[in-house]
Amino acid sequence: MAEKRESNKGELYKCSGCGRLEIILPNNPRKDGRSCKDCGEHMSFYAFAGIDNSNSKTLIGINVDCSEALTGLKAVTREAKKATAALKELEDQQEKMSKGRQFNQYGETR
Repeated sequence: MAEKRESNKGELYKCSGCGRLEIILPNNPRKDGRSCKDCGEHMSFYAFAGIDNSNSKTLIGINVDCSEALTGLKAVTREAKKATAALKELEDQQEKMSKGRQFNQYGETR
């Protein structure tokens, strides 16, 4: 007999006191006003969670704001491109200055 596979999307709530996480299934009508079972503090929405009931795996999706990291990465990329262009210009100038002369590893002409 084929295994019945059910997938649900739930919501992950986090306790403001002890940090306990609890998954609330979508068919549960009570969303707000939850209290932690451990310490009694308020629990608030934390993230969406996908629950796969066929093999008891829980998948948690968390939204992360990466805009500052991307801005920094773009700035580093711009500076690296500028440095590469400056290095290329330096190599071109060195080639013009040498005009066919060959130098050894110590900068001496052969």
